[in-house]
Amino acid sequence: LSAISCRSSANCIELVYTILGYFLIPTTRHEKAVLLIGPQGTGKSTFLELLAAFIGRCNTGSSSLQNIFDNTWERIEIKDKLVNIGDDISPKHLQEVAEFKKFVSGNMIVAQRKFENPIAFRPFARLIFSCNEIPRSSERTDAYYIRWLPIFFGNVFRNTSNEIKRDALVAKMTTPELMSGLFNLALLGLRTLEHAGRFETPYSVEEQMMRMRVVNESTMAFVNSCVVLSPHTIPVLLKHEDRKIFAVGKEVLYRVYS
Repeated sequence: LSAISCRSSANCIELVYTILGYFLIPTTRHEKAVLLIGPQGTGKSTFLELLAAFIGRCNTGSSSLQNIFDNTWERIEIKDKLVNIGDDISPKHLQEVAEFKKFVSGNMIVAQRKFENPIAFRPFARLIFSCNEIPRSSERTDAYYIRWLPIFFGNVFRNTSNEIKRDALVAKMTTPELMSGLFNLALLGLRTLEHAGRFETPYSVEEQMMRMRVVNESTMAFVNSCVVLSPHTIPVLLKHEDRKIFAVGKEVLYRVYS
């Protein structure tokens, strides 16, 4: 788990154990999907290989973020699965946001196999994806963002002295002894989750959630990148509030934004 980059790495690792515990039980009541974000060579795919071995490959699906919501034939593959693992998903625009929210919350969905009648069921597969770039979405509401747990992988191992080839590393990490130890840690994480009733998100996860908003919202990206408090702005005292704000004409602001 040293691949995870976090200002408080202990908190991030505890969060990962909690996520693993959540993946062990067939429920979506905490309504969270996981997104691993980071450049190539940071261990995201290795972590997902470890996850598949931990949960059991017969209990995992492998649909991409976009296909699982756009394709009724593909979504049937996650029926009765504990986890869906999507590695290196595309940053292209996510269209079916409403379907995403249904999946994460375990609401009724419709799927079908080719040449068979469609069926309705409640999915309990938790979703986890990895990406180099945050996928874009047309959704602007909190209902979309609060369903994500974005975790940043920032430590690059590929082509460094610390690199261990994925196959060799996965083999070392998936011995019966280590899997047993990881299972015990996941159970502790699950106990913490059930006691708290929600995921405790470290500051670095909150940062990534803000990044997701900036990627999808051009106005927020503009404010974060281009708007600064100038020493020449005039403080304006609001009529009914005991505080000062700084104002700029909306025509000027919009012209710069455009």
